[in-house]
Amino acid sequence: MVLVERGRELTILDEMLVACSGGRGGVALISGAAGSGKTELLNAFAERAAAAGAGVLSAVAAQSECDIPFGVADQFLHNASLALDRSPDVHEALRDGVRLADVPANDPERIHPEHARVLARLIAAMLHAVGNRPLVLAVDDLQHADRLSLHFLRYLARRIRNQRVLLVMNVLAEATPTLPLLQMEILGQANSRNIRLEPLSRRGVAQLMADAMPGAEVPRLLPAYELLSGGNPLLVNALIEDQETGTDIAAEIDRPTVAHYYRQAVGRCVRRCDPVTAEVAHGLAVLDLSRATQLVGRLLSLEHDVLQRCEHLLHRVGLLGPEGFRHPGTRAAVLDSLDPARRAELHRRAARLLFVEGAQAAEVARHLLAADDASDPWAVPLLLEAAEQALQEDQYDLAAECTRLAHRDTAGTDRQASVTLMLAQIDGQANPIAAVRHCTALTDALHDGELQPNQFIQLVKYLLQNGALEQAEEALRHAGSKIRRGAGADSGAWEPFRLWLGCTFPPLAAKFAEVLDSAGGPRLSVGRATDPRLQAAALLDGVLRGTPSQSDIDAALEHLQALRLSDTSVEPLAMALTAMIYTDRHRAAVPWGEALLAEARARRVPSWIGVLSSITAKAAIRCGDLAAAERHALAALEWNADNEYAVATLLRALTLRGDLAAARELLNRPPRGPLLENPAVLYYQHARGHYYLARQRPRAALLEFGSCAQSMRSWGMDLPALVPWRTDVAQALIGIGRTGEARELAAEQLAMLTAGQARSRALSLRVLALASDPVERPPLLAAALASLDGEPDPVERARILGVLGHTHDELDDPETADRLLGQAADLARESRADSLLRELAPVGDPQSPALTPQGESVGIEDLSKAEQRVARLVSRGHTNSEVADKLFITVSTVEQHLTRIYRKLGIKHRSSLQSLYQGGVLAASC
Repeated sequence: MVLVERGRELTILDEMLVACSGGRGGVALISGAAGSGKTELLNAFAERAAAAGAGVLSAVAAQSECDIPFGVADQFLHNASLALDRSPDVHEALRDGVRLADVPANDPERIHPEHARVLARLIAAMLHAVGNRPLVLAVDDLQHADRLSLHFLRYLARRIRNQRVLLVMNVLAEATPTLPLLQMEILGQANSRNIRLEPLSRRGVAQLMADAMPGAEVPRLLPAYELLSGGNPLLVNALIEDQETGTDIAAEIDRPTVAHYYRQAVGRCVRRCDPVTAEVAHGLAVLDLSRATQLVGRLLSLEHDVLQRCEHLLHRVGLLGPEGFRHPGTRAAVLDSLDPARRAELHRRAARLLFVEGAQAAEVARHLLAADDASDPWAVPLLLEAAEQALQEDQYDLAAECTRLAHRDTAGTDRQASVTLMLAQIDGQANPIAAVRHCTALTDALHDGELQPNQFIQLVKYLLQNGALEQAEEALRHAGSKIRRGAGADSGAWEPFRLWLGCTFPPLAAKFAEVLDSAGGPRLSVGRATDPRLQAAALLDGVLRGTPSQSDIDAALEHLQALRLSDTSVEPLAMALTAMIYTDRHRAAVPWGEALLAEARARRVPSWIGVLSSITAKAAIRCGDLAAAERHALAALEWNADNEYAVATLLRALTLRGDLAAARELLNRPPRGPLLENPAVLYYQHARGHYYLARQRPRAALLEFGSCAQSMRSWGMDLPALVPWRTDVAQALIGIGRTGEARELAAEQLAMLTAGQARSRALSLRVLALASDPVERPPLLAAALASLDGEPDPVERARILGVLGHTHDELDDPETADRLLGQAADLARESRADSLLRELAPVGDPQSPALTPQGESVGIEDLSKAEQRVARLVSRGHTNSEVADKLFITVSTVEQHLTRIYRKLGIKHRSSLQSLYQGGVLAASC
């Protein structure tokens, strides 16, 4: 290590050496904090003394040898430069001293008379051995010297005033000096000097840097070096080493961690400190405090004055600055210097101390986490409180850590169920599958009756939202038996759940209607509900059933839009957004959804992003914004790859964009589990049907739309704004030449609409026009365009203009037809709806599907006779086992036939086969 700003100290030692050569011996005591350069200064002076002709004897005291008698004196004896080991007198005196090591002493600082006689002989022998040369005795780390060596040095210090002997010793600056009597005695002598090493100045740090790096780098790096080192030469040199390895210290300064060699050097500084100062450093790091307060004293059982001395020393070492630890990485390195068991113990004690002090739950919880211990009776409730606070502040990692520790320490207790659900909620924010894994562990708690209504409801929601239908049904059956016994009913929790289940899983709600009705409280209309959960559920349920008035909808939405985004409000907000879409308010839903999404992204909550992205995608595609719909759908799928709403929206967007290859790939992707009977399936069937229409397969589309219609009617959700199945079916019927039926369906849907449903009205009028004679189309299409005034749906407007253009072409008005088709093509290009461009080709063009029926086989001819027999029986409602009995084949063979049938016909459910036969699509072929 290069000596910087130590010239004054070397001068003092040189002057003492000159005096020593003249027969005036002396003692120099060099003191300084850990890493201040004491050893380097001592070694540099020893080299200078040897060069000046003095005899130099060196020794290094070590903590590991502090119990070896005369360890320092023994090192002098074996010093090769003066060959004292050849002196029989020295050997004999040292042996006698070792033999007296066990002589008891009442005061370890005082010399026993027997020891004094031996020490006198030892010193006389040494002085005789060196002759007339000046003798320099250099002792490093005096605080670790053994007791007899200390007596030897004290004895020597008192007797060299008129000798040619210079005793130079290094001692660590300590909060509680190890050798108070020795230091006081030595420094009280006239021939002694106390040399205290101070931290380097800014100029000194710059000089040390300049000796090791290009001068141009010094001004840029100096502020960071000064901040991190506090002028400690050891730390400065460690930073220089890090810079030489390619680490840019100036860039690292703003990061929570710092470079490798610096961290190592901090650990060495702490370990070199006296035990009390090191313990205070550890206490400050554990408590993450900037000052050595009484809290640290209570943690470590230290008096205030000792704390202050330790804090002063830590400033001199360069670990503390005016604001505490000089860098987060400094604190981390101090913690790393702790033995793991001791570190855990300090954190455990800190948690108990802070709990008694009434500190914030999160502060106490951090120590419990660091100790990995929640065994105290108060620990688990406090961890759960801290987790709740962390959730409110969007600190999901901290919430998860607290809950996991609480969960581990509640195993086998009555708290385990509630903690498991909380853990499912937190882990589900980032990974929905994790929530189900936690919930499946709650079966015993469910059957043992340990779940409260809110906990049970949350469990069922997690199971359903992640495809665990059988487990959810089992839970509902258990709840039914419990409620019939007169327990578990809670209208405050059950009524919003009843409505939520009816909106999201209608068949399941119908199946367990008795349970839900007996558990819930009185029915409330949208206008009377005040609780956000109940209000949102009542609003969506009312919209799907067509019951609330426009004023009730407006009032409910106004109230719900005032909610702040949180774990408890995200579900009501999602339901409110969905209700807006189902009432053709998608134009207002998009900016609201995007505003909520921006907040969710800023707060980094993946589950919120997933849910809100999925709903905003639905609203965007109804606005004709295909790019936004695709972007939001993909964001939703990042959170949950099996989000059926997002898959459906993405499929619809890809189809409209004309990317049928990507759409086919999406369709062929196997789902994680079975498709559940919920509105998401309706969207999926709707999107898949339109994909088949784009592929010129109207019969396959008809199967999808027909299945969708059957579900919506049976669920009591026959709402055109949910899925316009009538116009969907009508478009498929037009494709196979059944325009009369198509016209009836379009007119039926048109009659169902209210005044505010402009987009649905425009769609219905367009399809009605498609199914009408050319001369009847212009007024219908004009009305459709008028309905879209103020509506941001360029895709639907392009379609209407396209149909109107083709109609004018059929009516021998080519000029108007070209103008309208041009306008439609411009809108299609702006919207990236490339699939419409083919529809906008002139009538008679081979590329145009336009208004002509498309004869297309659904793949019936590809079914073998055996497959047709299986398909016919399954369509009549027979189970696989019953089909096997009737056809004298195995159940496995039936399943294999069904797999091939589904693949050939492009369907996935038995209900689709039933729809095919009931609708007459397959009747002629089978």
